[in-house]
Amino acid sequence: TFWLAWFGNGRRKISSFRPQALANSLHCLSKMKRRPAADDLRMWVDAISNSRGHFNPSELSSVIFSLGRMRYRAQPAVLDQLCNTIVHSMDLYNGQHIANVLFGLARMGFCPNEEFRKAWMQRGYSTITKFENLTVAQSLWA
Repeated sequence: TFWLAWFGNGRRKISSFRPQALANSLHCLSKMKRRPAADDLRMWVDAISNSRGHFNPSELSSVIFSLGRMRYRAQPAVLDQLCNTIVHSMDLYNGQHIANVLFGLARMGFCPNEEFRKAWMQRGYSTITKFENLTVAQSLWA
């Protein structure tokens, strides 16, 4: 079928996917409510983890949001790595990025570490007046 061919092709080429391609492919799968087999999804997550320092805030927040939509249960160590990447560039994250990250982490059942929570609260506090109503609501919900 189409999906088997698509995943087979992705498996062969995933090491050459750039962050945007990884983010877009996961976003597409989550929007279409397609959940790959556990091994295929783990392969995507490994590729994301290996290139996490190259993602911009929009791409990384989209990845976490998409994984959350699929209710993926990533290894806590992988999610900690992604959260630590965000902490080190938190100033680049706007309200929507933060809301997407929090939503994704919550849907995956993951509670970020204290360092992430403090950085998020400091960033949120300093930019809360710029948040849209929906962003505030999404952040609080997560």
